Amino acid sequence: MLKPTKLRPHEEQSEIWQHVKTGGLYRLETDVAIIEADMGQAAIYRSLFDGQVWVRPVAEFFDGRFRNLAIDEVATTVPLALGAISCRHAPPGALSGDQGRRGL
Repeated sequence: MLKPTKLRPHEEQSEIWQHVKTGGLYRLETDVAIIEADMGQAAIYRSLFDGQVWVRPVAEFFDGRFRNLAIDEVATTVPLALGAISCRHAPPGALSGDQGRRGL
């Protein structure tokens, strides 16, 4: 039986994680999934920008590639990729900084 990755209380500040390299914002759905090929533990996470679901080994998710955002950062953080997207293609409110009010 797999066990969830235990973070110390001060380390997990919100449900939102930011990919350090791209700036993408994600919600960690679970970290107790199993990768069939090697029976390793996987993290499943969803993009807050487009809803795309991603899977990677738990060790990679928690090795510094992602950082858990503090509650006060969540409402003001916009993925770096939005700078290259026109307003016409961005999700409603994504460019105005109101992600927190949309329940993300």
